[in-house]
Amino acid sequence: MSSLNRVQLIGRLPKDFKQSRIDDKFVLSFDLNVESEYESFFPISTSGNLALYCRDNWKEGCLIYLEGKLYVFDKDPNGTYLIQIIAHKVNFLEHKPLTKYSSTNADAIYFVIKNLEVMALDPSADHASILRIIKELNSLAPDDY
Repeated sequence: MSSLNRVQLIGRLPKDFKQSRIDDKFVLSFDLNVESEYESFFPISTSGNLALYCRDNWKEGCLIYLEGKLYVFDKDPNGTYLIQIIAHKVNFLEHKPLTKYSSTNADAIYFVIKNLEVMALDPSADHASILRIIKELNSLAPDDY
């Protein structure tokens, strides 16, 4: 049986966020302020490159668009269901991102670096060129690689 679990939200970033590491992955969590008939706050988490991208471009009150999946957990002691949205895409709508990488091209850079490292093991490869390209790409990639 197929199902659809997709959340799309536009809201404003709060003043603060929480950073942590889970299984050696950088995780960023915050409550997104979504204006509707009533002011609502949705708990958001993201990890890896996307979390780094959000942290580096964080600006309180900035309008963002995000896509993710909704997870529902057991009830808390008050009988309320606990939800969490895990974001897999974030776009900043009010300002140009400050970092050289984005949530999508950081993964591409990582992929190219890893393939070049494998190519460098080939004895017939032009090692000087491969190492120069790896060095340039590493300067663009986030520090977590």
